[in-house]
Amino acid sequence: MKRFKIKKTVPVIDMVYTWVDGNDEKIIKEKQELLKEKNFTIESTHKARFFNNDELKYSLRSLEKFANWINKIYIVTNNQCPSWLNTQNPRVKIINHEEIMPQGSQPCYNSNAIEHCIKNIPNLSEHYLYGNDDCFFFDKVTPEFFFKKGKPICRFEKNLFTKSTNDCLYRKFLLNSYKLIYDKYKKSYPRFPSHNIDAYKKSIVQECYETFKPEIDRTIFSHLRKETDIQKSIYNSYALATKKAIEKRVSRIDSFLPLHLKILHYFLKIYKKDFVVYGANDKFALWGLINYRPTLFCINDGEITTDTDRKRVKGLLEALFPEKSEFEL
Repeated sequence: MKRFKIKKTVPVIDMVYTWVDGNDEKIIKEKQELLKEKNFTIESTHKARFFNNDELKYSLRSLEKFANWINKIYIVTNNQCPSWLNTQNPRVKIINHEEIMPQGSQPCYNSNAIEHCIKNIPNLSEHYLYGNDDCFFFDKVTPEFFFKKGKPICRFEKNLFTKSTNDCLYRKFLLNSYKLIYDKYKKSYPRFPSHNIDAYKKSIVQECYETFKPEIDRTIFSHLRKETDIQKSIYNSYALATKKAIEKRVSRIDSFLPLHLKILHYFLKIYKKDFVVYGANDKFALWGLINYRPTLFCINDGEITTDTDRKRVKGLLEALFPEKSEFEL
């Protein structure tokens, strides 16, 4: 497919994915050996953390269709490679954990730890995007969707501090991260961050890492998820606290629109969300994609996801992105 032309003033932007094939017998055995020595929660070791449903293949199809201006694509993985991936494509490179993670941090089955090491990818561009393999582009998008005057746009959903009694690990990771920012800068960003494709500047990530190195290093050396982990949301919060990023709240009506257009869109029910997130068990995901026409979407595998759900999701992704990309054999 022909790549999109973008303005010469726009910086080079790479894309980073994290991926694992948890169905691989070698990976299953390695994880079981690790669990003999450590005591971790069911949440951190659940099948949903590692199950491969070929989401990466469809995400790359969506990238080629809607964001083919992206420069290099890095796939961070545990000495694995998708069987369908065209590794001869010059835009794609597999990055193994040992290339970016410090000695003693492996084997690693903690996405929080791996994400802190993305900045160490050799030759990674200063401006880059990061997403899990279950995140997809769903509309034509330009670099300006992610960066404004060189600053990353940090997208948030609802407030984190609701009346919910949800005490899940993910929530704890966020609270750990936000507390560090508040204690140092007295700035609070108690939001659920975009669980989707996010924008970063490598220099900002490095600054944040150096500022909170002891706390982040403890996470990097945590082989599986722990309640004390620091989540990658710390980088966006740091960028906002130091005025090096732009905050955007995501709702049905684009918050960046002028007031008169917000009112018009509200009354005409012209909904266009930057992103939507659905659980793989949610049978109304397709309705949400049609109703909100998001630029990005995520269908997230979770603890309550069944194999029937996964089969339905794969069928939906095949229907949405049926054409093979240049990244496939």
